[in-house]
Amino acid sequence: MELIEAIRARHSVRSYLDKSIEPKKAEALQRAVDEFNEQSGLSIQLCLDDPAAFSNLLAHYGNFRNVTNYIALVGPKGSEFEEKCGYYGQKLVLLAQTLGLNTCWVGMSYSKKKNVIVVKENQKLHLVISLGYGKDQGRASGSKPMSALCKNESADPLPEWFTAAMEAALLAPTAINHQKFLMTLQQNNQVKAQALRGSYSIVDLGIVKCNFEIGAEAAGAVLGRDWFWA
Repeated sequence: MELIEAIRARHSVRSYLDKSIEPKKAEALQRAVDEFNEQSGLSIQLCLDDPAAFSNLLAHYGNFRNVTNYIALVGPKGSEFEEKCGYYGQKLVLLAQTLGLNTCWVGMSYSKKKNVIVVKENQKLHLVISLGYGKDQGRASGSKPMSALCKNESADPLPEWFTAAMEAALLAPTAINHQKFLMTLQQNNQVKAQALRGSYSIVDLGIVKCNFEIGAEAAGAVLGRDWFWA
């Protein structure tokens, strides 16, 4: 499965089968975690066979069922690292989808005390991603129209690659599906990405930027050659 296909296929799943993640898939995820930590300065952690984190009332009220595996997005405090959590977390979400696994971004519905996560001094547990074999594949969420989430400040009509990138961005999971972001095409194929006011909007921006890059590349536009982040 290509990453653009994973973007289209992936939906949030909160209820999971009692089925372990196979060693080869766990190893692939761990390799990616190690690589992304080195690139980002985060301390992302793959947590397997830990039912305690989702055994509290918050998880129950959040409709999470049988969650025993998750990815903990840990790193320094600050908006820079919140965006990195979204960006690299989404890369892991899409990798999981290509491996036949299901996921859900989780901001609050888990125990921050009863878990195996290691949070060092000057670090913060930003959020987690549930992981495993879903009882179903979830369902698509509604989306705002593309025109409400992007602007064109260039002298030319929107190029096909930008439209394709926006189509991928529209499928990005965001907090409460509020889609608090704005993408602006500026002169010289510069793209400005903005987080608007809202809960977890900076994390969401990282998720959106990940999807946007994949959508643009699938349309043949290479970041750093055909277009650039402003």
